[in-house]
Amino acid sequence: MNKRFQKQLTQARRQQILDAAVQVIAEQGFQNTTIKQIAARAEVADGTIYNYFKNKDDILLAIIRQVTEVEVRDLHFAEAQQM
Repeated sequence: MNKRFQKQLTQARRQQILDAAVQVIAEQGFQNTTIKQIAARAEVADGTIYNYFKNKDDILLAIIRQVTEVEVRDLHFAEAQQM
């Protein structure tokens, strides 16, 4: 497997975990969400989560970063449209 393909797989799996985490956190709340629930929703083994994230807090930070990046990108796009 070449490095580019491996990187794409890694990014896809990481996003799969983040998407699952968003769903579970929305349903259960952050405090009530477990790594086991996130793994089950993402259809990965519990241990797989730790290949991508240190802990549940790390997952939350990744979600916040991702949302922030999208919001900033949208803001720049909106500003560019107004010029």
